[in-house]
Amino acid sequence: MEEQLITFETAKLAKEKGWGVNKYRTIFHTGYYYVDDPESYSSEKEEGELCGNGNAGSYSVYRSICDAPTQSLLQKWLRKNHAIHIEIYCNASGWGYILTKLNGTVIKEIMDDLFFDSNEDALEIGLQEALKLI
Repeated sequence: MEEQLITFETAKLAKEKGWGVNKYRTIFHTGYYYVDDPESYSSEKEEGELCGNGNAGSYSVYRSICDAPTQSLLQKWLRKNHAIHIEIYCNASGWGYILTKLNGTVIKEIMDDLFFDSNEDALEIGLQEALKLI
């Protein structure tokens, strides 16, 4: 079983919010990335195409890419750097998410009319909503 990589939409939002950047240099965590500007990489690549070569250093020269971390890695980053926790729950209607601060303050309550078919789908939307709060 393989961990789920975030979508291109989430990757662009995470990049905008500072994912993978420290004060020294950009850090690529998985070896997978999305091409977000096909002209800067290759005319054969489509916008949002998932790429990977296992060697992050070889593609760090391209400026217009979005790193594609796993959902759990981005979730951990949100907890550690922004004190936002994404709780996933399941009931008879499907999967949902709740956003809380680490001090227990609820940011986004359960939404009774918004459910997803899988844990991964709920987490993906939860990640996007959490990133928008930063």
